[in-house]
Amino acid sequence: MLIIGRVLLGGGIGFGNQVVPLYLSEMALARIRVAVNQLFQFTTCFGILVANLINYFTDEIHPHGRRILLGLSAIPGLLMLVGSIFCAEIPNSLVEQGRFDEARKVLEKIATAVALALNFGHGKELSKSVSYFLIIVIFLFVLAYGRSWGPLGWLVPRELFPLKIRSVAQSIVVCVNTIFTALVA
Repeated sequence: MLIIGRVLLGGGIGFGNQVVPLYLSEMALARIRVAVNQLFQFTTCFGILVANLINYFTDEIHPHGRRILLGLSAIPGLLMLVGSIFCAEIPNSLVEQGRFDEARKVLEKIATAVALALNFGHGKELSKSVSYFLIIVIFLFVLAYGRSWGPLGWLVPRELFPLKIRSVAQSIVVCVNTIFTALVA
């Protein structure tokens, strides 16, 4: 049951990682598109941090810690579901459907609204100093990566591919990104 829940959550995250950057790319003004993209990268990393903190604190709750963790993970999904109901349709889609007045209104609404230790992974405890060092190094890596190369994987495909294949290309990029993230992790 827990494995099925994890698989479903992973699928939801994958779909969200494909749809949200594409939506943001279409809806953001050209001059702030990079900032919006970096905000997406930041919120993704912040979400990972929150998930790890929740995982850390619920792991000690026996025997239902993992169930609590899975239940809490449904909250962001529900927030995204409710939030998606209020999102405007992409102007390009409206134009393709011949709904020019609605596309103009949406455009008007858019900016107005404007493993480091040798024994790591072998079941042995790390010393406190090594543990703190690992936390600091991981924090610095995530911070540096999130402000440099990290956002490019979401930004470049959205800007590189023509509108006709952008969604498919973004899906492939997200799939490859997720696979390699899993392999590295």
